[in-house]
Amino acid sequence: PPAAGLPAVVEVLGSSKGTGIFLRCGSHSGQPMYQRLKDEPEPIFLYFWDGAGDASCAGWYAGTSPAGKQGHDDYLDFWRA
Repeated sequence: PPAAGLPAVVEVLGSSKGTGIFLRCGSHSGQPMYQRLKDEPEPIFLYFWDGAGDASCAGWYAGTSPAGKQGHDDYLDFWRA
């Protein structure tokens, strides 16, 4: 069943690389995770990361993987929490 109070769809505007409509597809760091609804070679996700103790890194990321091989350094855009 859908999680109460969490949006199933979000739209990101004004980002050079992370703009789009995202559909909720799971969770990451206790927050909802979304996948962009666009035909692209590699899916783009919108996800929250708590910064692992570094508050300057805590926020929402648009990237190909929430836990990619390079950690959180391979993101397309970032919005501080």
